[in-house]
Amino acid sequence: MGRIFIFLLACAVTLVTRGAVGDTFEADVFVFTVTSENPKEVSVASNRDQPDAINIPETVTNGGNTYTVTSIAPKAFRYLNKFRSLSMPSTVTEIGDNAFEGCDGLTQIIFSRNLRKIGNNAFAYCIGFSGFTIPVVEEFGTYVFSDCSQLQSVTLPSNMTSIPEGMFNNCTKLSNITLPEGLKTIGKSAFTACESLSDIKLPDGLEAIGEQAFGSCTSISDVVIPASLSRIDKEAFAWCRSLKQFEVASGNRYFSANDGVLYDYDKLNIIFVPYVKRSVNIPSSVTVITAGAFAGHTMLEKVTMGDAVTAIGEKAFWNCEKLSEIRLPETVTSIGKSAFASCSKLTEIKFPVGLKELGESAFNSCGLTTLTLPPLIKVIPERCFDDTKLTEVALPYGVTKIEKQAFLYCRNLTTIVLPTTVTSIGEGAFGYCEALTEMVVPEGVTELGNGVFNGCNALSRISLPASLSTLPPETFKGCSKLEALYDHRDKPQQLKQNVFDGVSSDLTIYVPRGAKSAYDASELWNMYFSKFLQMGGADLTLSQNTLSLMEGKRTTLKATVTKDADVVIRNQAWKSSDTDVAIIDAGGELYAYGAGSAVVWYSCKDDYGCPHVAVCTVTVTPDPSGIDEIVIDEGAEDVDAPAEYFNLHGVRVNAESLTPGIYIVRKGGKVRKVAINGGF
Repeated sequence: MGRIFIFLLACAVTLVTRGAVGDTFEADVFVFTVTSENPKEVSVASNRDQPDAINIPETVTNGGNTYTVTSIAPKAFRYLNKFRSLSMPSTVTEIGDNAFEGCDGLTQIIFSRNLRKIGNNAFAYCIGFSGFTIPVVEEFGTYVFSDCSQLQSVTLPSNMTSIPEGMFNNCTKLSNITLPEGLKTIGKSAFTACESLSDIKLPDGLEAIGEQAFGSCTSISDVVIPASLSRIDKEAFAWCRSLKQFEVASGNRYFSANDGVLYDYDKLNIIFVPYVKRSVNIPSSVTVITAGAFAGHTMLEKVTMGDAVTAIGEKAFWNCEKLSEIRLPETVTSIGKSAFASCSKLTEIKFPVGLKELGESAFNSCGLTTLTLPPLIKVIPERCFDDTKLTEVALPYGVTKIEKQAFLYCRNLTTIVLPTTVTSIGEGAFGYCEALTEMVVPEGVTELGNGVFNGCNALSRISLPASLSTLPPETFKGCSKLEALYDHRDKPQQLKQNVFDGVSSDLTIYVPRGAKSAYDASELWNMYFSKFLQMGGADLTLSQNTLSLMEGKRTTLKATVTKDADVVIRNQAWKSSDTDVAIIDAGGELYAYGAGSAVVWYSCKDDYGCPHVAVCTVTVTPDPSGIDEIVIDEGAEDVDAPAEYFNLHGVRVNAESLTPGIYIVRKGGKVRKVAINGGF
């Protein structure tokens, strides 16, 4: 019995002194956490005091047990800023996430020679570092040394094959770094904003450079692409304002360089253009302007594109603040997000007829004063023309949706003409268009976003369609000069909160005949207004909403107003968005002046003051021959010879079975272009 008691007592003592994984204890100036009992290992969890120098011990004893210190826990020393030096023993193999983040007094560090892992942000914002040598580490987290603003030089371990995301992000004084020979990838933002980094040698064997890897490295002047490099992500060298040229090592089968400009190997995609160039001629082989290719090029003034470009990528010309001249070839079908945003000197751009897609903010804060969109555009994206200098806009027939803030802060915009194909107008689409005085929301619009006309403090007249059943919050907030609202719905719209905040209570609401009693009885509408007047009906249509003509041809558009007998139509006018393409006179006769697309519109008012407008999209195609007369021998006289006819491809055709069109006729010594049967 006594032996059994002694054995149990011994077990009890063992249980008391044994520490469980996760237990913490204090020793010296540190707090430790038990990470393993077999073998006995601990992690430095925190620091109880802040001596000038921190020396992490190899082992520590607690309750008669000796533990090996193998790691530094996440956030263990985070934002402790008094200590100056750090020494860790060779037993430490791992440093946790944010372990020394913000230790801005730390200037000297001795790493464990057996260190294998350094976690995310482990030394971020350690602004006292000037230089160090990183031991052979198998695994790095992201942004390990980010924002070490005094760091000047680093020696990377020879076994390093990948520099992870953000590793030296915003190390503004880093000027000396040697990339290891076995390096395969440089991660996203690895060296972003390393402003002092002027010379970077990309090693042979490097395969990929991540997004913005060297973005804003403003001292880099030359880049040599090694033969092994096969991938460069978007904006990898964006805002490198001293960059003069790219060179590509022989043997590379993915990239090429011409006049210092970087292309893909076949010169189908333009990848990046050095910042020092004022003008660029893009070769006729290029089909894609990649994302960020010209982003932030503050010296660029003129771009000439070849006739093969089909796509302009995201931020391709973002913030090219001196760019004033660019011609888009007719092959372009898409313009990406923010492609021309902040191009403040770009006042005019001619869109290709085949353009189908615009990206968000494509021309945000651009200098555009005029706008004619081509007929294939169906959606005006979010903030596409926000904060531009536009004065007059007529959207093409076929546009169905205007997304949020599309024309926000277009403070010079006096006229916006919408086609009847529009069904949805997004939040704040015309907010703070402070010069807009009159507006017609076309029939067919069923949805308005919040604050569509918020801040339009010059808006005096607006026509709302019968298709609109609800006015959303803050629709007319701040429209202090609104004096007439023409509501074509026979029963009142639902009103959400603050629809008319800042609108005078003297606003006159014109409603269809027979609908006045419904508005008079509406408690919501009567909370704001008391003037409800009936108006006669008037509907406007055009003989055509889309039209295609060849250069030099004429046609006539007819505007038809279907109205009540006692309604009088006034202020009738035709207008063209681009007289270089289509000219229209007061009678609706249209002349196809030059190739391209334009929107022509007819506007009028009835004697109640209600505005009406209708649009037609005109596409003008070039004369396919482009020849007025060809003379083989100017001295030759017409001879009694049969006429021979050729199509515009030079193929001889049967003169007896010609269809209407343009042909080349040869008779004797003369060749002329002729139109047959008035086909055109």
